[in-house]
Amino acid sequence: MNENFIFFFALFLFFIILAKDIIKDLENLKGDFTLNYKTIAVVYGEKFAKVVISIIILISYINVIN
Repeated sequence: MNENFIFFFALFLFFIILAKDIIKDLENLKGDFTLNYKTIAVVYGEKFAKVVISIIILISYINVIN
């Protein structure tokens, strides 16, 4: 039981940090595009990045419920 708790907590933390980083990439979209950085928002577009953030938050929410 303890190993599962640690695994799900680590998974939750990973998804939250990933969502935070993608949101920061969206905030700096013009600078990333200008400097030719290959972020999710630059490569796949702003709309796709927002969908990915929504899915990550949903997965995190489901992880918390369980």
